[in-house]
Amino acid sequence: MKTVQETLREMDKEELMQKFFWEHPSQVDSFDDELTIAEAKERANEIIKKYIERLKNITVKPNDKQMIFYMYEYLSNHSLEQNRGLSSLSDLREKGVEAPNYGIEYTPQEEIMGYWIADTEMTQYYLDDLMVEIMWDASFFGIEQEHLARAQKELDEGLEESFNSYEEFEDFIYGDEPRQPKLSEEDKIEKDKIIRKVDQLHNDFNNYLHQKEIDKVLKEVEQ
Repeated sequence: MKTVQETLREMDKEELMQKFFWEHPSQVDSFDDELTIAEAKERANEIIKKYIERLKNITVKPNDKQMIFYMYEYLSNHSLEQNRGLSSLSDLREKGVEAPNYGIEYTPQEEIMGYWIADTEMTQYYLDDLMVEIMWDASFFGIEQEHLARAQKELDEGLEESFNSYEEFEDFIYGDEPRQPKLSEEDKIEKDKIIRKVDQLHNDFNNYLHQKEIDKVLKEVEQ
C-alpha cells in the first residue's frame, strides 16, 4: 500500500494535468487582463506543474492516524456513481459505513501526502479521479496553502447558523417566495410513510455497496 505522494510520483504528469484541467478548467478572468488566452493557458500549466512538483517533493508527516483514501459506489438518481472515502483504519474496523468521511481542505499538504491509498480494484480504477480530487481539495487555500492560517482562524472564530424549527429554515431559504400548497394531514402521513420506506431501501442499498468496499480495504490492509 502506497502513500498519496508515492502514488503521485508514479503517475504520468501530463495525463494528470490533462485530467485536472478537464475537471477544473482554467477561468480566463482569473488572470491579468493583459494576458492572451494562450498566455493564460500557459501560465495555468506552469502553476499546476509547480504544484505537482511541490506535492511530489514535500516532506510528508507520518501517517500516525492511519488515514486511508478509497473509492466506493452509491446509488444516485437511479444510477451508480462513485464517491471518495477518507477514514482511519480503526474507524473503518469499528464503525464500517458509519465511519467519519473526512474532508482535507483544512489539512496541511504535508499530512495529506502521507495518507495511504487503498489497493482495491475500484480505487485503482478511479485513481486519476481520486488524485485530481485530492489535488483540488489540497489547494483550496492556495497551491502552497498560503491562505490556510487565515482561513483556519476565520473558521475558529465563525458562528454556526442554526434554526430552531423547519419553518425558520424555510423562511431562510425561500424568503417571501410563494410556498407550495400543503397536503391534508391524512395525505401527509401517507406520503411521509412512503418516503421513509423508500429512504430506508435506498440507505440500505448504499450501505451495502459502501461496506463491501470497506471490507475489501480492510482485507487488503491485513494481508
